[in-house]
Amino acid sequence: MIGHGVTLSGSTSGTIGKLTNIDWSGVVIDDIDVTDFDSEDKWREFDPGLKDPGVLRGDLNYDASLMNTVLAAIEGSASGAVSKQLWTLTLETGKALVGHGYIKSLAAAVPMADRVTMPIEIRYSGKISFPSSSSSSSSSSSSSSSGA
Repeated sequence: MIGHGVTLSGSTSGTIGKLTNIDWSGVVIDDIDVTDFDSEDKWREFDPGLKDPGVLRGDLNYDASLMNTVLAAIEGSASGAVSKQLWTLTLETGKALVGHGYIKSLAAAVPMADRVTMPIEIRYSGKISFPSSSSSSSSSSSSSSSGA
């Protein structure tokens, strides 16, 4: 499978543009050191801790018509409060990565002889899911949006 046809959209922002080079850091589980003086043969012992849903990184191709949408999502409300929204990364096959999060950073790369891109990071917060198809993500979003 190749990455053609991948889209990223927020429940408030909608589709935010043409993406390239998408990278999701993945889920990471913290380690809790439970080693004590009786640990067998001086081996360290660990229990699983809290789960971190990770960060989604990608490059947006610059599109002047979408700049206000992206900037509004990162600037937040009139009081400056940035709110989470449900982000859906959908593959061409209909499979999706769905989770609440916020735009953590937005930058620009302006090469002299190539297209202008905008590196973007979305920080996931809380449980993420992989619905079986894009049609089931709408039922998933209504049940999980109450937990945001």
